[in-house]
Amino acid sequence: MFFLISSCSSNSNVVKEISVNSFKFKDIKLEQLDKNGLRRFLFVTKNASLDESSKTIYATNPLVTFYHNKKPSYTIRAKEASLINNGETVLLENDVLMSSLKKSNLILKTNKVLWIKDSSTAILDGFVESTINGSSFVSDSAIYKHKINTIEFNGVKNYFYRDATSSSIISVAADQAIWYGNKKKLEFNSSGKQVKTNIKLY
Repeated sequence: MFFLISSCSSNSNVVKEISVNSFKFKDIKLEQLDKNGLRRFLFVTKNASLDESSKTIYATNPLVTFYHNKKPSYTIRAKEASLINNGETVLLENDVLMSSLKKSNLILKTNKVLWIKDSSTAILDGFVESTINGSSFVSDSAIYKHKINTIEFNGVKNYFYRDATSSSIISVAADQAIWYGNKKKLEFNSSGKQVKTNIKLY
């Protein structure tokens, strides 16, 4: 994890807190690279404070961008963020919005996302509202696996799909859904009835 902290010489841009171990910064950029030196993750915020004793950065209104094949693929916005233990984990909270930057129309809303550096996964927790190319559903949680570009939704409820070529709405009972980002495909599974539904999205 590389820390790129830019600031001006003006006292208004870098302010030392009353506490000995706390500092405030503006315009912070942090990036995570893979073993080949390619950007995997970029964290940007205008306002943040650093607590040296806990090695934690607290930020407001952060923007996180995930990269695949050198190109940005997803963004996550939130009201608050905590970068823990020098960025080993990143916690995003309050009005969290994850969206796709590619052709697929993917928007996920939740209250908390935890990014884990070592496993390159993001855990979405606490009632995930999902909209993906005409499909809409809610789930108890979801796991974004960056290395294989998938999102697994668990505890799926209230699923609806509207075909763009017709006015019909299809309702499906499923326990789990998997979004395959590289294939632009959404797959539903039901463990109870062993029902599996595949929908190819364009």
